[in-house]
Amino acid sequence: SLFVLASPENSFVVGLSGGIYGLLAAYVTLILRTGGWRIPPVRAALVNMLFINLLLNFLPNISVHAHLGGFVTGLIMYGFITTDKAEVYKRVNHIVALVGLVGVLCFISWQNRYIPTRSRYLGTDLKVLQILNDGPLHQYSYLLAERLDTIYGLDDGFVQVLGKE
Repeated sequence: SLFVLASPENSFVVGLSGGIYGLLAAYVTLILRTGGWRIPPVRAALVNMLFINLLLNFLPNISVHAHLGGFVTGLIMYGFITTDKAEVYKRVNHIVALVGLVGVLCFISWQNRYIPTRSRYLGTDLKVLQILNDGPLHQYSYLLAERLDTIYGLDDGFVQVLGKE
């Protein structure tokens, strides 16, 4: 997700939750536009669903940026799937918003391509490289070491450590 790459965190994410949040955003928009929120059971279910999904973001090891990115993308993409004739003219606005969003996220992601000094996990990365080096992924450990040296801005630091073993 570009939202995760644009975030100041140094993390990897796995899963489908960002896409689910995108579907959730489209569903909420559909309910609001069709007036379904006026029906008390639908409104109660909608509020409960949004509240539970909001609370899920506070659990550990949950990527809030992936969920936020999925939700925003779902809102924008809803404009592309609507068949309401009154809404079709807004598709141009959705295209402009999507292109602008992707452009801004790509720019921010480019700015965050290096890991800041305060967010370095040198010890953890070294341990992972040593485990890979001792196992069947020996060759991959050197490729990963070279890439980590580039990301951290080191002069073959990880590569030299692996070479000494």
